[in-house]
Amino acid sequence: MKPGYMYCVCLSWMSTFLIYCTSVAILPTVGATLWPGATNIHTTPSDHSIIVLDNVITEPAAHALHSYVLQFAQWKLNGHAQETSTLINNQTAEQSCLLQKKVPWSAQLSSPFYENVCFLKNILSLPELVNFTPHSVQAEILRRGDSIKVQCGLDKQGLDTEYSWRVFLTPDWQINDYGDLMFYDRNDKGGKQEAVLTVHPRMGRFVLWDSSLSFVYHPPSMGYIQGLLSITGQLTSSKNKMKFQDEITDEQQTSRPQFSSQFTRTDEMEDLADKYVRSFYDSEGRVIAVYDNIFSAADLEELQQALLAQGEIMYLPHDVQPEEDVDNAQWIKSFDPEKFATSAVWRRLSQVMRHVSGNRTSWYPYDVALNIVRSADHTRIHQDCEEWEDEYTMVLYLNPDWRPEFCGETVFFEAMPGSELQRQLYGLHGGTEYQPIASVLPKYGRLAVFQGIIPHSARPPSNLFAGARYTFAVKVSLTRRIALAKRLQEVLEDCFEELSMEEEQLLEDLISGVYNHEPSFRSDEWLEQRLQDTKSEASKVRNNKKHQMESSLLTCE
Repeated sequence: MKPGYMYCVCLSWMSTFLIYCTSVAILPTVGATLWPGATNIHTTPSDHSIIVLDNVITEPAAHALHSYVLQFAQWKLNGHAQETSTLINNQTAEQSCLLQKKVPWSAQLSSPFYENVCFLKNILSLPELVNFTPHSVQAEILRRGDSIKVQCGLDKQGLDTEYSWRVFLTPDWQINDYGDLMFYDRNDKGGKQEAVLTVHPRMGRFVLWDSSLSFVYHPPSMGYIQGLLSITGQLTSSKNKMKFQDEITDEQQTSRPQFSSQFTRTDEMEDLADKYVRSFYDSEGRVIAVYDNIFSAADLEELQQALLAQGEIMYLPHDVQPEEDVDNAQWIKSFDPEKFATSAVWRRLSQVMRHVSGNRTSWYPYDVALNIVRSADHTRIHQDCEEWEDEYTMVLYLNPDWRPEFCGETVFFEAMPGSELQRQLYGLHGGTEYQPIASVLPKYGRLAVFQGIIPHSARPPSNLFAGARYTFAVKVSLTRRIALAKRLQEVLEDCFEELSMEEEQLLEDLISGVYNHEPSFRSDEWLEQRLQDTKSEASKVRNNKKHQMESSLLTCE
């Protein structure tokens, strides 16, 4: 994974965000039998309606929403941190409903946004919905292998009327990609829940239903490697409920703490020989060292909780290109290397670096991130640096009670030329074959330290583990000067659509390592200032693009 992605999200999207809100004729109520232009209208045995509309949101608007949500939403993982899969036999629909599980990945959207976005304003202009207000609006990404149970319908006895809705935002969806919404209602015989309607995803499709209905949201097929993106929410006539939900959502939107530097109780560590487990080496003598219990149990727990609570998770769609230099870790939470370099955690890890590297003390972090991998993810073999670079990567494993059957090892490889037959048999790209040379089990608190040029891959956990495999990864350069140059290179590569001639030359020099060697015609102070200026400009570009997208999405004709 190019580390620059952990600072900013690539700012490319469709050039046109024209939103066309179609005029609405006088339409029947939600419970009626005719909706002009409706793809499907279904009335359940208990006289509840499910309406499927394919003309509420235009294709440009759907693509604009897709880009906006993926780039700017604040994602979180819901309730899947330390779960193991279990099979429940002889379970009734009611019991299953009580054990409902949320879609793992969600992002709350702010009330100023969803109250003004065109497609919702269009829906709420219908005569029977003018007194309704949206609330609890969030984006969701459903992945292959996700375990989703039936979502219980609301018991509305004595409560205000409420509707649920979902708009699908995944382009090029195929019929065999699954991802259906399956609705349930009680039948006339014994009052048991039965499936009454299946709705297939389609880009821009809007589904509206009575919230008293139960449903299950099927994950994509195992053949679909991307995520199924949608936006979902409620419509309520209760002003109190709307206000309460908005307060919760807006508080979540503004809660974004930064990396904390105070974790470990002591800075100095006893003899590292007691923590050392073993080392592996490739054919060039490059090392992979393994340590246990670098941090105390209390420190580990505090570090784990802080990393999970702080920062922002970024989603990177699966890279379908065949190149072998991308790890395809799709969920990443990044932290500021400069702040991290002042922390007690780094002081502890720098002692390990000195131990691994033959007492060299100039190491400096340039990329600090929490990587999140789940069982159906498809990670790749990759290298963290170029052949000529002197770098190390440190990986701290953060899942308690890990068992061998959960898999999730970090596997290391020896790269060698592949034959034509091997390329045909194994689909090798670039003519490279990889032979495993080491494997590190992700034991809680274990630290793997290795030279970044060694090919490696973070294996996903097995399907016996329904949660996420968490690793805290720190990539280090030999000096702070080199770390500054690496970070500047990554910002230039990943955060701008176009570069000036001067910036292109600077990037070329950074890639070739001109700024890594001293003396240089540019000082460390110049590099640091240029990095700050470039980050500031990238932030302005990102904010301007966000404002432009919001303006387009909220401007209705």
